[in-house]
This record gives sequence, C-alpha cells and structure tokens, in this order.
Amino acid sequence: MIVRIERKGNFFNQLIFDLSGDKFEFHILSDMNDLILELPFKGYYDIIDNHFLILYKDENEFLSLKIDELSFFVTDTFSIKYYIKNNRGALIVKDEDKSINIEYNLLEKYPVSTLYYSEEDEDANFGLWLSNVLNSEDRKTILLNSW
Repeated sequence: MIVRIERKGNFFNQLIFDLSGDKFEFHILSDMNDLILELPFKGYYDIIDNHFLILYKDENEFLSLKIDELSFFVTDTFSIKYYIKNNRGALIVKDEDKSINIEYNLLEKYPVSTLYYSEEDEDANFGLWLSNVLNSEDRKTILLNSW
C-alpha cells in the first residue's frame, strides 16, 4: 500500500511511503492539483538531530513509529518518554526488544510568534508532540480515526 506522509508543520513537504516495503521518496507539492494528494494521508514525519522519524497508520490499521531503520508498533509493550535536559530535548523510545535515545538542541526549536500567529511548543517540537500523542489514548484514537 502506498500512502502519503506529511512533514509535521510543513504541508508542502510530503513523503510517498510504500508500507509493504518500507520504501519512500520525498516529494514537494507544487500546487493543490498535485496527484500525490490523491494518495491516502496516513501520518507525519520529521527529522530530529539527523534521525528520521515517521508516525503512521500501518496496513493493519495500527499506529507505528519508524525511527531510522527501527520500527516500533505502538502496543502495550511500547513506551516513549520525553524530557528536557540542559536546553536539550530527549526522547527515549522502546519496546520489548529494542530502544533508542535521541537528544536534540531545543534552542533551534523555539516556537514562532508574530502579531497574527503563535506557534505552540508541540508545533515546533516533534519529539514533544510524539510523546504527548503516544502517551494519550484519546489522542491516539483521534489520529487513528482521522488517518
């Protein structure tokens, strides 16, 4: 199944993701008539400190998280923790047989605030958003139902 994954916070940066083979290619939307928009929308991705993260709804209708080459199924053995340490965000992601720790500079991720728009912390910090969503049954359900 080929799906469309949007870069969190940047609608024009899309990923064409083949769920059956874990293959993907980056795509920049040129206009609202772009044929990629016909693909089912199934998740968000971002790059944190050179780590490529994709949160998506898989072919079996479950949430999955891919970090670089590691794949995590968001089940009862999955856990994700976020914390701040010396102006650095930190994510600890694990399941029953693998784990990864990612630390990244928060000084580059401060929210944008202008007279007309104010970005929230979760909008600017994908790690915080991931942790908050994946630790909330309500928010996970909302994602599954909307994707």
